[in-house]
Amino acid sequence: MTAAASAIHEIPTDALLRADPILRAGRRDTFADVMERLRRLDLDHPRVYAIADMAGQGRRRWWALGGPRASERIEAMIDRAEEDHPDRRVAAQQVAGACVHAIVGRVATSVVLDGVAWDPGIDNLWMHFDSDVAIDWVGVADPTLRVVSGGRYRPRPGEYPSSGGEGRRVVELPCERALMLWTAQRCLTSLSATFAAVPGVDRARFWSIVADSVVGTACLAPILGDRDAGLSGRRSRGPAWRRGQALLDAFVELGAPVRGRTRAGVDKVGKPRLICNQTTFRIGTF
Repeated sequence: MTAAASAIHEIPTDALLRADPILRAGRRDTFADVMERLRRLDLDHPRVYAIADMAGQGRRRWWALGGPRASERIEAMIDRAEEDHPDRRVAAQQVAGACVHAIVGRVATSVVLDGVAWDPGIDNLWMHFDSDVAIDWVGVADPTLRVVSGGRYRPRPGEYPSSGGEGRRVVELPCERALMLWTAQRCLTSLSATFAAVPGVDRARFWSIVADSVVGTACLAPILGDRDAGLSGRRSRGPAWRRGQALLDAFVELGAPVRGRTRAGVDKVGKPRLICNQTTFRIGTF
């Protein structure tokens, strides 16, 4: 999570729940369960990891990442960030980090914890501005979830894809590899457009931000998940790190240069390291 994201002023979780038309009607579905799980990771900032279904939202302060004014919105974010960082390149990197968290960090949290993903593609993502012209929430036009068959979440009656497209749907994928490749491919459609819209951030730096988002999420998310479940051990960290590595593998397989970095915190051979409680953990050989 970026410093900008951590500073977001959040509204209480119960207010977010009341805003959901599905929950107001007294019904629950898998999307509602997944979002509640993500909100509980940080009760003080419930919007940091969860997303919104745009069917239940107004359009005030919302804008489509794939819309005609997206570049203007990103430019406005950079202008605002420049007020705090006179160097426009620094401001642009801050905005790039916020966009990467919105696109990759949020969905990666759900992926590494539970093997669940929504569609982070450019034709599906919406961004919400707070009063300080910063992204404080993300929405999706289509809330269909992809889950790994046999995982934590399974489709309920009425949630399977239907020919008419009614209701919120859940699609089961056969394995984690399929989920990772699908998630990475959809992320890339949004990341490519974002990179083109953020001037002053070179290619290597941009993709290192993406890699940091995945690695940082694989480290932090299981800690938050264990804390929420009242666990003091490391029960969920191994699976989360494995999925984090698999998501990086998927980005690399699809041509995204998220590896091979040589700056501080990375081994000379390009192995991103997970650092937690001053202990270094590697998520595999890269």
